[in-house]
Amino acid sequence: MLKILIIGHAQHGKTTVAEILNQSYWYKGEDSSRASLRLFLFDILKERHGYLSHEEAYLDRVNHRSEWYDEICKYNEKDKARLGKGIMASNDIYIGMRSHDEIRACKRAKLFDIVLGVFDPRKPLEPKTSFTIDLWEESDVVLVNNGTKSKLERSINLLKFL
Repeated sequence: MLKILIIGHAQHGKTTVAEILNQSYWYKGEDSSRASLRLFLFDILKERHGYLSHEEAYLDRVNHRSEWYDEICKYNEKDKARLGKGIMASNDIYIGMRSHDEIRACKRAKLFDIVLGVFDPRKPLEPKTSFTIDLWEESDVVLVNNGTKSKLERSINLLKFL
């Protein structure tokens, strides 16, 4: 199986693309937010925000995107590919990388065979405080998610290399 990175701004459809890849091609993926909570971030955030569960923290991430970005950058400080290596050790897909430095390090480490960008022109872009990747420069393919899930599925199925 190919090793895939899926990038894109918040709520543009990255998780939906990963779900389609899982259902259609049996790819297994992990979201960077969930992986971060599992590996290190929950212990930090539960103290700051009083979270009682990983799911509670995950659902509230939209209110603290810059904080999550900063904590992941700290986790990757000595090795910019650290989170990527952790996710890809047991997955085919990394969902939701946000840092320019991290994507460059992961590419140098050859963690991915392809980078899929997901872009929904109907949705706002994230500020640079929580997403520093140039989606169009770093993606091998950008899926434009401007319609139904069925339309997105058809776009994915056109990617013959999967």
